[in-house]
Amino acid sequence: MDTSLTLCVDGGGSGSRGRLVDPNGIAIAEAAGGPCNPTTDLAAAVAAISELWLQTAGQAAIDPAETGPHRLAIGAAGLVIPEVRDAFADALPAFASTTIVTDGYAALIGAGGGRPCCLIAMGTGAVGHKLMADGRSLQRDGWSWIGGDRGSGAWIGRHAIEHALLARDGLREAGELAAVVNQAIGESEAAALAFLSKLTPGRLAALAPLVAAASHAGDQAAIDIHEHASAHGAALVRALNPAPGEPLYLTGGLSDVLGGRIETYIGRRFDKAQGDVLNGCFLIASGQAPAEVRVIL
Repeated sequence: MDTSLTLCVDGGGSGSRGRLVDPNGIAIAEAAGGPCNPTTDLAAAVAAISELWLQTAGQAAIDPAETGPHRLAIGAAGLVIPEVRDAFADALPAFASTTIVTDGYAALIGAGGGRPCCLIAMGTGAVGHKLMADGRSLQRDGWSWIGGDRGSGAWIGRHAIEHALLARDGLREAGELAAVVNQAIGESEAAALAFLSKLTPGRLAALAPLVAAASHAGDQAAIDIHEHASAHGAALVRALNPAPGEPLYLTGGLSDVLGGRIETYIGRRFDKAQGDVLNGCFLIASGQAPAEVRVIL
């Protein structure tokens, strides 16, 4: 009788979640932790995994030193570069088995239950995935906050800062959005420059709620940023080229903020996801869904 447990982890640029499940995928413990993006901060990503294990093992009355009988399944941001992925795997606690996939792929599997479908994830980053009938997957965007992640929380935060600084220079109207963002990054020149020197995707995405509040209050600059972010989300859907009737899912922290606008752009509604990244991690680790095999088309 299999008594092993699986720690499933959803690792993102702004924070992480862990769920300890039994062999049937039933949750017995859950926890939240810090950012988990090995590309931007390997040590912090490893620390987040260790902390999630400590928390969930404690809830389940398991000695956290006894990792040997149990499995680890991670869907995390920042895992495309092989050297980073290998360094991350080598630094993790030793479990009976460790499954590591990108967070977007885990979300794809969780949303569709392992069946062919398309998904866009709009959170700290932005990425699109398509699972094909032969088990291979296609990815679009996910090019990081500097080169891509168009329409993401980091993208929204970066454009909010640009707007605020243009207003500071007298080149944009200093409305609600400019005021709250300038306050957040520091109203003195030195404070603003210090903030900008330490930018990460998570710090940029942390400004996205300010944009949402300003948009809700009617600030035109904030409304425009959301409109452009939604247009990028729609373009990401088109890049996946879903077939007529093929399930299409939207996940991520910006789903509620941008979902309706994206649906208007693409002329269809998103389907209701069957599960999330954590469900996808379990399905992959237990062999009920294909391992991640990426294809370039």
